[in-house]
Amino acid sequence: MWLTDKISIKKISLDIIKIIPDQRFLSAACFSFGILTGHLSLAQSLEDTTLIAMHGRFFFYNVVESGDGNVYAGTSTGMYRMEETEPVRINEAVGYVRMGMKGAPEIDPNGIRQVDQKVMVHLLPYPNEQRDEFHAVRNRFLYVVSGGRMHVFEIRPYGYAYRNHSIRSLSRHFTGTYSGVYFQGKKMPAPYFPPFTDGHIRELNGKVFIPFDSLRVYEYGSGNVTLQRVTGMFPKEMDLYKTNDIRYVASIKSYLISTDRFLYLMDSSGGSFETILQISSAEGPVTNLFHTKYVVHFGVGKRLYAYHFIGKQKFEGFTFPEPIMDGAVNGLYQYILCPSGLYAFNGDKPIRKIVDLQRAHTLLSTRDGELVIGTDAGLYHYDQRKHHLSILIDGVEFNRRALYLDGNILYSGSINGLYTLDNGRIADLIRNRVNEKTEVQTSRFLWPALGISIIVSLVIGLLYLRARKQIIEVSAHEKPTSDEAARPVFAKEDIE
Repeated sequence: MWLTDKISIKKISLDIIKIIPDQRFLSAACFSFGILTGHLSLAQSLEDTTLIAMHGRFFFYNVVESGDGNVYAGTSTGMYRMEETEPVRINEAVGYVRMGMKGAPEIDPNGIRQVDQKVMVHLLPYPNEQRDEFHAVRNRFLYVVSGGRMHVFEIRPYGYAYRNHSIRSLSRHFTGTYSGVYFQGKKMPAPYFPPFTDGHIRELNGKVFIPFDSLRVYEYGSGNVTLQRVTGMFPKEMDLYKTNDIRYVASIKSYLISTDRFLYLMDSSGGSFETILQISSAEGPVTNLFHTKYVVHFGVGKRLYAYHFIGKQKFEGFTFPEPIMDGAVNGLYQYILCPSGLYAFNGDKPIRKIVDLQRAHTLLSTRDGELVIGTDAGLYHYDQRKHHLSILIDGVEFNRRALYLDGNILYSGSINGLYTLDNGRIADLIRNRVNEKTEVQTSRFLWPALGISIIVSLVIGLLYLRARKQIIEVSAHEKPTSDEAARPVFAKEDIE
């Protein structure tokens, strides 16, 4: 049975939540809808932009968005329409541009007007020189006019929050970091909440399970958002070993709890426990991988196991060449993640390695036929239908267990913050990265090739000039007679 402590956190109210919004979910919401809902949301979401172009050949007055999705700029040399990163002049009208009554761009007859938005100033490379500021968005580009310059930013298809926090685990309302546990963006006070988490934070059946040494359980009401510390009738062994994960199996109304040395089955009341597996400390932690209606798959070191809930039978399966890190089910396939590769199997086909990886540790099924993989060197996407591995975020060390999908928003915790990606725009992110890679590879090849071509051309030119000079000298000083000119140029002994 569940027992409630007298300790409770009652000062957390909906009013406070509204005043201090959740940084993680605010960022995600603005990231998903900021482009469509106006400048305020856009300003709050644009923490990940890249300045890719800046124009200052002539003076830019302002920039505006039109109803048809175009962006126009008023300048000292005419009116321009922004085509991705470049301004294209459409007429020679000078001044501040505005949208007319008929929806067409026109020059403001009132002349220069001081309109200070100053929402995007923090993005600019010269903040001390800026005066007024205007901005507009088209597709994946943000245009900021300030100080007479046009700044073009590329909007990255991901957001960034909890800067300089190492994200350990995620659930819908909780974020576990190395510096504390956050609920709706607010840090929970010690000692009632742990300073960090050892495993997955799970929100199940109105309770919050936070692994720390053993397992801490809290319950919260959906109305007043009041949290209460809860203790359960746990076995003594659970206080000795770290809890890694807890999941709920609806078909048998029980919880699966994995620790460093045990795999437990606990009923929904918290009063009855069954030990499925007990291992020695040398064998490694029990990794709760995934479960179907009546079967759970889990790993111990390099060995894969399965347990049937109804028959209460344990089956020892395949032994991998390296430790099992994580697992997932997607469609008809089950996937096992190891540090150097992703493996797949189903009822008809044996286990096989489908892709090579490096320092991989976390696996999440995001949609049918698609998986996201967290590693120490970046975030990857695997498309089962195309059998293709793509990199989403490169050069970032992501933490183990810090992947979570809420609706269409994917949260990925790194050692330096939380990345939010729109799962519906994964293809855009992959396409952008491919284009960037192609441009980089092209430039890496083009400039050396161009340099070599210039050097070769110079050498050939010098050789030509030198040869021409020698010919002229011979013609001037050694001009042959008519008899000499009639002789063959080869020696007699050269004739066979």
